Amino acid sequence: GAVTVLSGPGSAGKSSLVVGWSIALALSKRWHRFVPVAPMRVFNYNTEDDNIEQHRRMSATLRQFDATPRDLSNKVVRIGPNGTGTLLRRDPISGRLAFTAAMRALETLIEEQRPDVLILDPLVELHDAEENDNTALRAVMAKFRQLAIQFNLALVLIHHARKGSGSAAGDPDSLRGASSIVGAARVVLTVLTMDEEQAAKLGISSKDRARYFRVDGAKSNYAPLHEAEWFERIEYELDNGEKVAAAVPWQPPSAFGELTSAMLNQVLDQIGAGPSPGVLYTPSKRGGSSRWCGQVLMDMAAMEEPRAKQIIGQWMESGLLHKTAYDHPELRRSVPG
Repeated sequence: GAVTVLSGPGSAGKSSLVVGWSIALALSKRWHRFVPVAPMRVFNYNTEDDNIEQHRRMSATLRQFDATPRDLSNKVVRIGPNGTGTLLRRDPISGRLAFTAAMRALETLIEEQRPDVLILDPLVELHDAEENDNTALRAVMAKFRQLAIQFNLALVLIHHARKGSGSAAGDPDSLRGASSIVGAARVVLTVLTMDEEQAAKLGISSKDRARYFRVDGAKSNYAPLHEAEWFERIEYELDNGEKVAAAVPWQPPSAFGELTSAMLNQVLDQIGAGPSPGVLYTPSKRGGSSRWCGQVLMDMAAMEEPRAKQIIGQWMESGLLHKTAYDHPELRRSVPG
């Protein structure tokens, strides 16, 4: 009964993600953070990729599920128009929307087979309204929401991002066109390829970063780097010898690099003990580097100062470390620690 919008630039990973979701739904298998509650039937209406290309992507993605196309029989239904894929036409004078023949045929198919999920790709090809017209797009989204309610299904719209929005993970303003698209959707997600800054933080080369993409919620604040849902494009060889990339769940390297749990505990124990009896470490270098808790990381883990600052900041943000005021035994006054 609700509409989800999945948005991102071209080649960011949207299609690969949708294929993975479809298979996970059909098989009722967890796929990263996507957890189906039961086996479901999925309709995928695609006006951009031809039948052969969809076959390739489905075949490649199935391999990580240890499944075959037979396992998806009558569970994942791929639909494509014979001609133009437009579903809604807007009268330029009255502004009213009308169903096209393709929409009526799709509605009949939905009524007969009752899918649980309907994926429509891409939004710009589904209607002929002016994309930046808030009133028109509000009506378009209302029609799709009405369809979701009428047939009690989850409707997913694949959408394009604005040009130049390559670093706008989780930003609702990154979606192309009218803002009413975001307003009418219950869930909005962005898909973005890993950028240079993220790759540098994770120790991934510029050449390899395009293999990774992230998924973020766009109706909430920007997710920290290690809280995004990440995927890697892995090439699989098909039976005909072709190599096709598929999205595979991926977890970024630990935020603490090579540090083991034992080393982290030793560092935290030393910070807890303080530099001397009755004295606490400071959260910044204002009290001198010898009293800064980041210096403990640098000394015990042979860590560079920028990385130590980053980890101390994460510990402060998570509550593992916290600032307080205490009476310094030597200075005989209250100081921060």
